[in-house]
Amino acid sequence: MRFYRSDRTKGNVLFIALIFSFLALLIIAGLVAFWYRYTHTIFPIKVYTNIKQAAAGSVEMVATYIDTGFFKDMELGKCPSGTTPVNATGTSAVQCCKMVFKYKLLGSDKTFDNPVQVCLLGYKPQPGFSLTGVAYTPPSVKFGLNLLYGISSIAYGPQNATACIEAVYLK
Repeated sequence: MRFYRSDRTKGNVLFIALIFSFLALLIIAGLVAFWYRYTHTIFPIKVYTNIKQAAAGSVEMVATYIDTGFFKDMELGKCPSGTTPVNATGTSAVQCCKMVFKYKLLGSDKTFDNPVQVCLLGYKPQPGFSLTGVAYTPPSVKFGLNLLYGISSIAYGPQNATACIEAVYLK
């Protein structure tokens, strides 16, 4: 005895298969996101030709993280997850966060450290706006301001070689 399926039954099976595939994709994406958050491996390992490029590449990577809003918690005095707080000047006026990037040199399998320090230096008013007072800026005034970040990257390489790049970034 043969059973024949109608076109409607075939369409229902296809629709159910698509729903299950989408649910499986969501579960896999959730597991990957959990794994990244759990292991704190949000900073990828890149390959550079020399340590100067590694230090500059880390500064550029931090600038893209600033643009995406990764360091927005620094306005509240908190460092984002995966970074550690640092008090750079001995005062509480400057909020700094430190992270360590790992990198490799071309032709080498050894990974090297590149500690990067990001500091929220202050606020710069947009053209045409004025900022009164220097001691305290309420959050409502900060809405139209640009944020100034200081970025310091020191790449350590083979044979105790180092390269240092410092930058000021205006968001």
